[in-house]
Amino acid sequence: MNNDVAVKVAELPEKYQGDIVNAVAFSADGSQIAVDSDFEHINIWDWRSSRIVKTIEKAPGANEMLVTEPLHYSPNGKLFVACHDPATGHIVIRIWETSTWSITKDIKDPGIGGCASSSFTPDGQNLVRVVNRGISRDDGFIVYSVDTWQPVWGLQTEGFLPTTVIVSPDGGLAAISGMFLPPLTDAE
Repeated sequence: MNNDVAVKVAELPEKYQGDIVNAVAFSADGSQIAVDSDFEHINIWDWRSSRIVKTIEKAPGANEMLVTEPLHYSPNGKLFVACHDPATGHIVIRIWETSTWSITKDIKDPGIGGCASSSFTPDGQNLVRVVNRGISRDDGFIVYSVDTWQPVWGLQTEGFLPTTVIVSPDGGLAAISGMFLPPLTDAE
C-alpha cells in the first residue's frame, strides 16, 4: 500500500513576483492551467513544459479577491470565463474563445456586487452566475444561455447571501452555499 497522499509533478514560476495566486483552473483536456496572480492578467500555462502559452487581459478594474470560483473552462474547452466584482463598465464576467483567446462576451450588471461564483452546466449550454450584492433582495443566481449570453432564468434568494455554486454532473441540480441573513425591513 502506497502511503503517499500527493506527489508534486510541476511547479509554475509565475512571472509576477510577490503576487498571490488568486485562482487556478485546468483546461478541459488537462493540458493547460489558467493562473490569476495579478490585477490585470491571467496566464495560460502549458504546465508540463512550465511555459506560458498565452497571457490574457482581465476586464479593466476587475477584482477577484472575494470571488470563490473565479476561473472556469467550459466542459468542451472552447470557452474560458473569469468571474469578478464589477470592473470598468459594470463588467462582472469576461468570456474568451480559447482557440483564438479573443473576447467573446463581457457580461455586464449595473447593480452593486458582481459575480461571487460561476459554473458551467455539464453540457456546456449554460453558465450559472451567483449574484451577491450584500444584503439585498436581488441576491441569487442567474443562468445564461451560452448561445446568446442572455439570461434564461434565475432565482432570488432573499434572506440568503449566496457565495458559491456547483452544478451536478447530470445537470439536474445546482447547489448554492452561503449564509442566512436577518430579514430585511421595508425601510431597507
